Amino acid sequence: MKIILKESQLDDLIINFFDEDYYPDYGWEDASFYEKELESYDNYNFYINDDLAYTYFDDGSMEINKWLIDDLNSRFGDRWVTLFKKWFEMNTGLTVYDMITENVISESVDKNTKKINLLYSLVKEELEKYSWFESFEIVEKPFEWKGKVITNYVFEIKGDWGWGSDIDELHDNLEFIFSMLFLPEDGKPIAVWDIKFI
Repeated sequence: MKIILKESQLDDLIINFFDEDYYPDYGWEDASFYEKELESYDNYNFYINDDLAYTYFDDGSMEINKWLIDDLNSRFGDRWVTLFKKWFEMNTGLTVYDMITENVISESVDKNTKKINLLYSLVKEELEKYSWFESFEIVEKPFEWKGKVITNYVFEIKGDWGWGSDIDELHDNLEFIFSMLFLPEDGKPIAVWDIKFI
């Protein structure tokens, strides 16, 4: 099978979510602006919708507020941590030597829920590339594989009739995303997936 979406592109999809949902109020400034602020104060605060989201300190450390940690955990598990650092450095020109992220994995959200949330986010991001796409949902159904019942995640997609030759590309990309999140154990699948157009 030809895999079009590379692992680095999976990270790029997550960074796209950062650009859409986690950029600071009033946007970014260049590095010289932040350096001047840090000369006068020992930290600089970044707000999202008037809520304190993350703080950069003059020693190169960065602290993420708990509400944002919980939100990132619920969507991306712990995969967001290194990507968030990279994204912040890229947009500010500052270097983060240490990230203070207490309770990075929230105990209130179980591992499977985090995985499904990430699956939904990544699949939605992939589908939004296509002009025919309207909406989709993930429906969980039982699937029997060699006498064992596992979960079949059905991507029920609603779209115009403009789709056609790009379905093969979509299938390969969704296969890659799914295989990254649901790695087989001892060569056996732990879940399967399917597409249903409605």
